[in-house]
Amino acid sequence: MGGVEVQLKHFGPVRTGGDTVVYFPDLKIVALGDLFVTAAPEPDFSAGGSLVGWDPCWRACSSSTSNAWARSSGRVSARRR
Repeated sequence: MGGVEVQLKHFGPVRTGGDTVVYFPDLKIVALGDLFVTAAPEPDFSAGGSLVGWDPCWRACSSSTSNAWARSSGRVSARRR
């Protein structure tokens, strides 16, 4: 995509049944969309969401080499380690 490597990751149902995490390894940014939450996760069960998918998703994102996480709205957040 414009010379930037993009990796799409699907960890199964998380907030909805079709959640996808987008990783830009060269930029070290993970785009989480509405999976980025600061409170308890709230799956949309009517859209196929599940609490079961949150753990594998967060473990994978946490183990990435990213320096920042982008949410669906608001600012990009520097990752705390």
